[in-house]
Amino acid sequence: MDIWTTRDGRKIPVTKMSNEHLLNAHRMVREKLVDIENFQRNAFIFAPGEDTMAHDDFETAYLDSFERHACLSVWAEILGKEIERRGLKALESRIKVEKIKVKSIKYTEFGRIIEFERACGDASEERDDEPY
Repeated sequence: MDIWTTRDGRKIPVTKMSNEHLLNAHRMVREKLVDIENFQRNAFIFAPGEDTMAHDDFETAYLDSFERHACLSVWAEILGKEIERRGLKALESRIKVEKIKVKSIKYTEFGRIIEFERACGDASEERDDEPY
């Protein structure tokens, strides 16, 4: 049995969640997945210099994001199956997939100057595997 832990620490079997709670939890998990994907896709554009402690912290956060993504993907599937079992329709996502393209990078004595091209797409849009 799959047990969902609420924000205040209560534990509820997924099958006992109210429809509203189930739908909102599913949307929240999907939105967190998009946040992680945005971070992973664009992470090294904004990475601190390699010879700094900030870079070590950044690298740890980047690697940890893959484990978090895997766990949340499982929950998205569990909650999605319960929504389907009940005959409900999943809620629309409230966030967008950020597609950031680097237009140019200039290196100066003071650091990097990065110029971007930015386009936003709906989180439900089909994703391609092109590098951004």
